[in-house]
Amino acid sequence: MQKLLELHQDAVVLSPGTVDALIAKGSGDAALLYLYLLRHNGYYDPQEALRDTHWERLRLDSALLHLRELGLVGQESAPPPLEVVPAVPDKENAPEYSTADITEALEQPDTEFSQLLHLVEGALGKKLGVRDLKLLYELLDYLALPPDVILMLVQWQIECSEKKYGPGRRPSMTAIRTKAYYWKQRGIDTLDAVDAFLKQEQLMQTQIGQLLASCRIVGREPTDGERQHLKQWISWGFPPETVAYAYDITVTNTGRFSWSYCNKILQNWHEKGLHTLPQARSERQNAPRKGGKRAVPIAPAPAQPKPEPTAEEKARQTEQSVKQTQWIMDFLKNVPQDGASEGTH
Repeated sequence: MQKLLELHQDAVVLSPGTVDALIAKGSGDAALLYLYLLRHNGYYDPQEALRDTHWERLRLDSALLHLRELGLVGQESAPPPLEVVPAVPDKENAPEYSTADITEALEQPDTEFSQLLHLVEGALGKKLGVRDLKLLYELLDYLALPPDVILMLVQWQIECSEKKYGPGRRPSMTAIRTKAYYWKQRGIDTLDAVDAFLKQEQLMQTQIGQLLASCRIVGREPTDGERQHLKQWISWGFPPETVAYAYDITVTNTGRFSWSYCNKILQNWHEKGLHTLPQARSERQNAPRKGGKRAVPIAPAPAQPKPEPTAEEKARQTEQSVKQTQWIMDFLKNVPQDGASEGTH
């Protein structure tokens, strides 16, 4: 049974289109952050927002990326890049664990390490050697990452490896260790932080796929260099249709697709604050031609009056007219009349 709920008069008003977009997106965090931005008249300070929402930084950035994808916030509201906070544990100063250290950690089957090892080996589909055991123990003991965070890291690395190299491919413990330090440096050391990070990565991968398709590249993953360009264009706030327009201009001007050439076009638009397709087209159509002059339609030259003939031309025309008249008269004289023609027979 439907009921009518009484709302306070100071409620924030949203347009139906905005509400539909937020509902279709299915992100409660994005909707909540949009309400927060409206409440603060668009003013956005990440530190204040973190304090007021009681969120972690990755969750906040993920919600803001959703709003940017929906076009509900402008470029000036983009979050600053995540600051890399120097991690307390330094990779270069990591201890050299001995075989005895690993054996001691595994002596009791109910310890954290033994349980983690069982799950990691199951995910990787292999038994870890002594060196890999030491690397895994380093993540738990030296980096102080919780076991559930380490397991999610391993699973995420497996997905990345299969996506890049094909089904069944597994990452090495060295690669997993490198990403573990990356996570630790950025404060991704709780399940909530991991969830926010993975959502942000999923959104980024979706956007990368869309921009890659705008460059007529399908059926494969981008190279590392291509990925850097695509991430840059995403950070600049370009939607797929604008990138596709830049692609067309690149191919038209160069005869082939050039990442650097296309990047210069988009960088030029970004510096001018042009990100949507209508903005880019308008700038392109109104751009001055080479030489600094804008193309202006040339009006047809006015018809010039026919010059008057000279005296000699007039005399020559009169003489020609007289001759023509005399020739016609002579011709008519020689034409037989009807009666004369009959008398000859």
